Amino acid sequence: GDELLASGEPRDALAAAIERLAAGAEVLTCIAGSDAPLERGAVEGLVPDGVELDYHDGGQPAWWWLLCAE
Repeated sequence: GDELLASGEPRDALAAAIERLAAGAEVLTCIAGSDAPLERGAVEGLVPDGVELDYHDGGQPAWWWLLCAE
């Protein structure tokens, strides 16, 4: 959906969104935008143990990250 999960500083907002989405998930897909303020390594550090990160450089101009949990 298009539900807003978090807002604020980029790292804090992404951490809150990942925490909420990753609960009960096996895989978290992250598609990073062209101007995403955090590098892949920083995003990897936010993903909980036991959850696989599927990371892609998407290059989209409008959104820093698109996230999906499975």
